Amino acid sequence: MLTGRLIEAGEVADLIVQLCSPRASSIMGADYLIDGGILKSA
Repeated sequence: MLTGRLIEAGEVADLIVQLCSPRASSIMGADYLIDGGILKSA
């Protein structure tokens, strides 16, 4: 689904804050794509 808008810096910051929190302590080696749905994934 395409959002039709540019990604804002705050959206990237939200992900960074989440990944730095203790709730994400089990996440290892994940890739996060923040592109508003522009790139299609297989």
